Amino acid sequence: MKIIKETLADDAKAYLKGYIRSADDTSAHENYPAVIVVPGGSYTHIPEQQAETLALAFANLGYQSFYLRYHFIGEKNAAVTRTSGRPSPGSCPHPQSR
Repeated sequence: MKIIKETLADDAKAYLKGYIRSADDTSAHENYPAVIVVPGGSYTHIPEQQAETLALAFANLGYQSFYLRYHFIGEKNAAVTRTSGRPSPGSCPHPQSR
């Protein structure tokens, strides 16, 4: 298995990490299905360890597996307050307020 990590931004917080299967001589497989894990659900952190564990589980099942580590609001948006980690009022309108 080959492990890759491609940086997607200048500060290296956003990247794609992949677990690439080698060709299997015993089954004549050359192509494998792929899955991309995109963790989330929080405005304050990304559960990288959980994403990596899940990506490895898929790799063990025979998939080419990847996980995307992306920027979240507290890392890229200057309007985020430093004390609370939450967006300043008006910086990120609620989707239903349109």
